Amino acid sequence: MPTVSPASVAAGGTVTVSSAGFTSCGGYGQPRTYSMTLATIGRQPPVDLGTTTAATDGSFSVTVTIPGTTAPGEAAIHIEGSDFDKPCNDTHSSCASYEGSFQVVPAPTP
Repeated sequence: MPTVSPASVAAGGTVTVSSAGFTSCGGYGQPRTYSMTLATIGRQPPVDLGTTTAATDGSFSVTVTIPGTTAPGEAAIHIEGSDFDKPCNDTHSSCASYEGSFQVVPAPTP
């Protein structure tokens, strides 16, 4: 499961998204590209945060910038490209996803 560190960040700040490798399934055999999307739980449309390369065991660590216009509140970085992705056609949004959660806090005032 991916983690986001720190657990809270001001809009415009950076977080590190990482995940340990997995030993089951024998790995990928070659590095794989994961795409990352910022989700703000219904407050704003999803934002593309780019891609990162995962090692053959699925592990990765990347620092991303949270856009300065991101509204405060619960957020998640959704990761696609792993074997944990499952097609989901559920219209009630009950599908599990591969993501790390964190909080966006208001930016400090000068």
